[in-house]
Amino acid sequence: MEGEDEVLAFLAGFPSRYPRRVGELEVYAYRDERGRWTLALFRGEVLVALDWGWDPEEVEEALCRRFGSYFGRS
Repeated sequence: MEGEDEVLAFLAGFPSRYPRRVGELEVYAYRDERGRWTLALFRGEVLVALDWGWDPEEVEEALCRRFGSYFGRS
């Protein structure tokens, strides 16, 4: 839990593209000073996963493949 809080506090300093609901999850996207996007998936208040990349749509698609059941996809 403590590590998650530190990561989220760090990400909170960057501009966020959205929070949006997808299936049972909420997706938050943060852009750092180098232009890299970090996407955080939450189920309620629980951090499910973090992933990053240069294209937020590609990162979200990769997360959808890994967590398809939460997104209503298989």
